[in-house]
Amino acid sequence: MEIEAQIHSVADAFSRQSSVFEKTEEDNVILKWMRNRVRNHVLKFMNPGSHILEMNAGTGLDAIFFASKGHTVHATDIAEGMINVMQTKTRNSRLEEQIKVEQLSFTELYRLPPHSYDYVFSNFGGLNCVPDLEPLISEIQRLLKPGGIATLVIMPNVCPWEILSILKGN
Repeated sequence: MEIEAQIHSVADAFSRQSSVFEKTEEDNVILKWMRNRVRNHVLKFMNPGSHILEMNAGTGLDAIFFASKGHTVHATDIAEGMINVMQTKTRNSRLEEQIKVEQLSFTELYRLPPHSYDYVFSNFGGLNCVPDLEPLISEIQRLLKPGGIATLVIMPNVCPWEILSILKGN
């Protein structure tokens, strides 16, 4: 399958899951633990008031967390369903000034202006469907301000908690 077709297939799947996405995480102690570990890692390297590009932002869990810590977040995702949930949550949290929500694939980063971000972030394996990360890394380098940092969370091919979920019929 061509990469763009695969990415759009993934976007459709995540759009269908957008309404239950957070409930799944709320019920999963391992996912909450992992998200907190990643957030604590990122906060160690982030300066106060950082301008963050978040790729694969999903429903905005991390965008809202970082915005509530005083950062500005450009939260992107390709899945329309995720974008809709994230926009609602951003409004309900009154964080429209701190969070810009945009439907944008990580394959379209060339559309963003260079040297715009202090930090580039992608959590929970949104980049797993890219067979070659090198072009993405080049775009991230172009987007980062001098001294900027990126944290990209890549998930393993086999995730024990997902296997357990399948065995439970999910």
